[in-house]
Amino acid sequence: MSVVNIAVFQFSPIQNAPLHNLQKVSDAIKDAARQGADLFLLPELWLTGPLSANFVFDDTCRQVVGYLNHLAHETGIVIIGTFPTTTDMPELFYNSTYLTSPFADATELYRKIHLFAPMQEDRYFLPGEGAVHNWLSLRDNKKICIGVMTCFDLRFPEHARKLVWGGAELLLVSALWPESRMAHFDCLLKARAIENQCFVAASNACGHVADYIMGGGSKVIDPMGEVLYEAEAKEFLFVVSCALSATQDVRGRFQTHLPPGPWFWHGRHKLVDVNRLSTALLCRRRVGQRVVFTNGCFDLLHAGHVHYLEEARRQGDCLVVGLNSDRSVAALKGHSRPINNELYRASVLSALACVDYVIIFNETNPLSLIESIGPDVLVKGADWREDDIVGADLVKKRGGRILRIPFSHNISTSAIVKKILDDHQE
Repeated sequence: MSVVNIAVFQFSPIQNAPLHNLQKVSDAIKDAARQGADLFLLPELWLTGPLSANFVFDDTCRQVVGYLNHLAHETGIVIIGTFPTTTDMPELFYNSTYLTSPFADATELYRKIHLFAPMQEDRYFLPGEGAVHNWLSLRDNKKICIGVMTCFDLRFPEHARKLVWGGAELLLVSALWPESRMAHFDCLLKARAIENQCFVAASNACGHVADYIMGGGSKVIDPMGEVLYEAEAKEFLFVVSCALSATQDVRGRFQTHLPPGPWFWHGRHKLVDVNRLSTALLCRRRVGQRVVFTNGCFDLLHAGHVHYLEEARRQGDCLVVGLNSDRSVAALKGHSRPINNELYRASVLSALACVDYVIIFNETNPLSLIESIGPDVLVKGADWREDDIVGADLVKKRGGRILRIPFSHNISTSAIVKKILDDHQE
């Protein structure tokens, strides 16, 4: 039976004192090694504490990966925790989870996606993209598939589901969770373990950190939701042995960790008329969602289209694509187009995860559709001048904004058609 010994270190990172924090963590890692730990988990932003206006990315921050890598090789322990890493913008950072291991190169596993505005994270950090599971090699030839989450991520169950659907058996959570909301922390950790039938280990900060009082309560939970160990609200290091066979045992009784059999994101539900769309958007707006709209022919869907639509979806919470009908495309591009009829084109668009709704319109421009929808964000390609974008004035008058997305791929439907015809003539 394979057993993973997880060390969880709970302490109070001092804000803007990376050298002090690193020394404290170094001592704890060596202590965990003496206790037989395979894996060492740290709180969120353990190196720096929460960022502030006077934060300086100093030599300790620059060299921390190398130092942790040395510690991992010295102790034989895999070390996982989050700290700031640089972006293309000097004043902004990523909240990055790094893994240092004696068995592999140091790796940036994840950049925190969900930034917690009440602690001004959105002021100092850029959000990451994607939640990815990772195979982890440990000593004695042990292997485990893990997923990592950072603090506020815990409130978004779909984040954990994606990791588990990818194969994660253990979810690792680094947190700066305040004392005032510890009931939520405890409940959410158990929920993530139970619904995903996997181990969950969480390391939280404790005591006074910057202007906050952190709740501690770091813990390890088994796939049935039973707490194997829980720390109090003070500095503490503990090591818990987790038998990986427990995950298979629980999942063998009944399964809630698998993707749904009847895939409930089926594309056919995304093609709507004006009435259905208006009702759907009303419901979304009542819960505070922002609606993004774009339009086009999307005759032969290609990489440029996909990049454009994914970028559009990132601008809000819901993406509506207005699709030119066959009659509309013919009026714009001539009687040889479209190549694919409107229902085929709608079907392909609806299969994209970034698209929430597709609505077909007959006019040569989507002005009446924009008037009906009233999007919060109107998106077009960067080849359009803002003054020439249909509906731009209307959206801005309603307090919305216009976004022009540059093309990242040198490709177009017309170019594809030309190549096919040229190849055929040869």
